[in-house]
Amino acid sequence: MNTKFKNNSLLIASIILCGIVFLITLAYLQKSLKQESHSTSMEIVDAYGREYKNIIEKGLTEVLESNRTLVSVFEGHHNFDYKTLEPIYDNVLQNFMETYPEYLSVCLYWELKALDKNYNKLNGRVRNISCRIMDELFSVKQIVDTTNDIIINDYYTTRDLNEETIWEPYYDAVTPGLEGVLMSTVVVPISVDGVCEGMVGIDISLEHFAAYTKLIKPFSNTRAYIIANNQMIVGHSNEELVGEQFLTSLKVDTLVFKDALAKTSSNKGSKFTYINADDNEEYFVSFKPIKVGNISKNWTLGIEVPAKELNVASNNILRNALLIGLIGLLIAGLAVIFVALRLKE
Repeated sequence: MNTKFKNNSLLIASIILCGIVFLITLAYLQKSLKQESHSTSMEIVDAYGREYKNIIEKGLTEVLESNRTLVSVFEGHHNFDYKTLEPIYDNVLQNFMETYPEYLSVCLYWELKALDKNYNKLNGRVRNISCRIMDELFSVKQIVDTTNDIIINDYYTTRDLNEETIWEPYYDAVTPGLEGVLMSTVVVPISVDGVCEGMVGIDISLEHFAAYTKLIKPFSNTRAYIIANNQMIVGHSNEELVGEQFLTSLKVDTLVFKDALAKTSSNKGSKFTYINADDNEEYFVSFKPIKVGNISKNWTLGIEVPAKELNVASNNILRNALLIGLIGLLIAGLAVIFVALRLKE
């Protein structure tokens, strides 16, 4: 009887030991797989961020480069009388718009003091515009701001800084056919001896860049958006948020997002997690700076993915491993019982 009891005890102990080894192995496998899968998934999200950041930067840089080429045409204006050059410059603008049908308009600005040495007011500029309206090109000439008032707007800020820039996004509420189109202007000053004598601005629609947010899908429930320097959303996988201020559109504590935006303004990327108030889920977020040439105003590409989706692969592997392990444990248990019974005989 004692021998039988000892054999049964040994059998039970063997099965328990196999179970403990299996559970320890399973726990280690779960931790390792979760860490590896999470890390790999974040790398995938980061890779998408880098790819589309480069695509958007390339598109905006091409606009900047074409603007620089255009500005080089106007830099020698001092060598000729402006009245002689004016019709030539008009043709240059017209030909430019014909060459680049994707642009909405191009505007050549001249400071009046650069054209007339006797002009002594603080402000005053000539504005020559070549614009595309309903697929037709039109030209507009205006003289504006002939005052000594202090005027604060994008033009005068650019004039005073005398540097390349991208003006903040805006909606054109005046031009027929462009109502509701979110656009921005890439600007290059016409600088002579360190003095801004005018500038060229190219108006572009941001719809093309916003469309990229629909293509960024490393995982099924990915959210992607493009944020301008002034924090306006210029593209979002949820189109209803386009045109809104990014931080005010959030339903969570914005501190972590403010910190991330500060980093992209300094040309640094950022990664973090937060709890989304809409679905009470944890999200992994990757921010990438969008930098164009030497322009100091960075934009931001943001990608958000539910954290649970980052672990889908490891959970699937773990589920399969659990099933296989249980089958293996069952087979091992039956084998131990079979051997024990044979030994009893």
